[in-house]
Amino acid sequence: HGVPLLVKAGLKAAPHVARQGARLTGQAVQGVRQSLAQQGGRTARTAAEAEDFVRAMEETNVDELLGKTGRTAAETAEVATYDAARFQASLDRVRQLTLHTTTGFDEQLQKLCADVGVVVLFVPELPKARVSGAARWIMGKPVIQLSLRHKPDDPLWFAFFHEAGHILLHGRQHTFVDETMATSQRQGQEAEADQFASELLIPPEKLEQFICQQRGVFSKAAITQFSQGVGVSPGVVVGQLQHRGLLPFTHCNDLKTSLAGLCSALVVRRGLP
Repeated sequence: HGVPLLVKAGLKAAPHVARQGARLTGQAVQGVRQSLAQQGGRTARTAAEAEDFVRAMEETNVDELLGKTGRTAAETAEVATYDAARFQASLDRVRQLTLHTTTGFDEQLQKLCADVGVVVLFVPELPKARVSGAARWIMGKPVIQLSLRHKPDDPLWFAFFHEAGHILLHGRQHTFVDETMATSQRQGQEAEADQFASELLIPPEKLEQFICQQRGVFSKAAITQFSQGVGVSPGVVVGQLQHRGLLPFTHCNDLKTSLAGLCSALVVRRGLP
């Protein structure tokens, strides 16, 4: 799962941080160190590490994370006027796409979201960044950015619903950048977004019932049958069981859909860098 870092510390949604010459100001660096610690994510141990992180985030937020066309793509995207109720309702249809993560699923996802006013952008894997997704508002439009760094399907879908949670639950004031971290480090708004994603993907009462029925033994046949019953891909079920510590990360991964080929096709088709 993506453990988000709420990038505050003077960054807000802007691409640049105050600098003195070629270096970031001490205030900006210290602010980022404090922000990372408060969010329960990676704590920058030194000023140099904090500065490296900020510099990477500067480049990532605008130039790479938004893709080749950057902010222009989000600002000029043709989407309907945002409607929170309609976006919430559309997530059931998006959820059904987990069963069909094949060529063209990205366009279906983007259209479903555009129809309710949400921009969805796919970006290639970002060098030296463990970013899985981001949520932000640009020109009054909610924007969800999904990194193609993950090759199995379950992290991508979890990232989407996690970012959707930020859009629906946490207002327009902050930029959320989600970095892959340990589950135990998530808290606050990030834990809320995680819970939103988990419960929307698989109804919690049904998952708990399945877990109790299996008594700690999860066969591929049982996982597949359960996934069909709740209407999500088996890979999503495997991912949730793994992150709950109920299934080793080495088990049942062949039930996940590989995005390796699709990621390459998306980069080529979209002209991403």
